[in-house]
Amino acid sequence: LFEEVPDSVRWLRERPDPHFRIYARGVHAPTHAVFLRGWRNGFDTSGYHEMLRDALPAAYGLYGLHGHSYPTREMYQLVRDSDRVAIGFFLDLMGVRYVLEEASLPYESRDGERLAYENRHVRILEREDPMPMAFLAGGARWAPDDEGFGLVREGMFDPGRGALLPLVSREYRDVGGASGEVEIVRWEGEEVILRAPTGTGDLLVINQQFVPGWRAKVDGAPAQVLRANAVQTAVLLPHDWGKDRDVLLRYDPDSWRIGKRMTWAGAAAWFALAGSWILRRRVRPRRTAA
Repeated sequence: LFEEVPDSVRWLRERPDPHFRIYARGVHAPTHAVFLRGWRNGFDTSGYHEMLRDALPAAYGLYGLHGHSYPTREMYQLVRDSDRVAIGFFLDLMGVRYVLEEASLPYESRDGERLAYENRHVRILEREDPMPMAFLAGGARWAPDDEGFGLVREGMFDPGRGALLPLVSREYRDVGGASGEVEIVRWEGEEVILRAPTGTGDLLVINQQFVPGWRAKVDGAPAQVLRANAVQTAVLLPHDWGKDRDVLLRYDPDSWRIGKRMTWAGAAAWFALAGSWILRRRVRPRRTAA
């Protein structure tokens, strides 16, 4: 997308495991102010790109905290509130492996982080033990939305032992099984393909911000998509019956479907009108000659 790739992006792309999220911490100045400041200083906007602000992670093929979509109200509030309470827990929950800070800010050592890279614009801190991008929860706990939101904000539950589900999903009372990681076959902005091994649980939690429009299939059959841990996406898997389960998660909201249908309908109407006009042009001279 951009002619010159920032050094921080090159470093992140060289990591052995390409599936991780990043988070820009300590970004105080508004985006337009940072961009214009660099633009005025000899058209140097490298600082803006090095910090991977806004939607830049997706533009460079990386995974930001809230993925390719805009942050939901819940995600925004958790980032804001957790910054004062349990930001480390929340970053680990969302699978954030690397935290970016402006290099001009004083370096502050934090538990669970180490300095991994630094240049004149940005420093990158590596977190020790984030949750994987997708994992099988060992069970489920149901809580009202406000209570679940508070537990995530305060870091008062263990996501490895079970996922927090809203009360509206209590019909799935038999959710359980062994926890564990899953194989990432493919992970793109709007499509994720995973493989859940046999002998594991039936609640798959994906470190993808939950927004309406995500649809799932397991072994080709439609599957239920749930909201888990206040902001994450979960898929209810059928029992494995002794075999691996292939999971396809795709972002395909109703608005997109309606838009596609309207586009095809408009194209069909245009071709029909064009064909009718051409037919009339061909028929008219014959009538005149008769």
